[in-house]
Amino acid sequence: MDDSRFVGFRDKVMFYVLLDTMVRISELLNMKRCNVDLKSGYIKLEPHETKTKRTRSVPISTKTIKLIEEYMRESEDFGSEYLFVTYDGRDILSNTWKRRKINGIRGNGWNF
Repeated sequence: MDDSRFVGFRDKVMFYVLLDTMVRISELLNMKRCNVDLKSGYIKLEPHETKTKRTRSVPISTKTIKLIEEYMRESEDFGSEYLFVTYDGRDILSNTWKRRKINGIRGNGWNF
């Protein structure tokens, strides 16, 4: 994963958030910038974003907080409410995410 480019860095941050929080992919893709509390180290998931339809706050590590801070600075000019966006500022569709990850895994020599 080439994290020197926007998309590679975004994917890296997404993986860190996934590993820290164990949220579902749909929850990850629907995260809003306003629900990230970097000072307290939590991401708030709204009821309409979760499978259980309940609000919950998930903790994030110091390393992930730093990565999210940097990513948010790099992506703020897009003006999107979503935390994770495409290279042109649109929200990421789940099929796009799945295709990128499968191609990335295969590109690293992993076959399944």
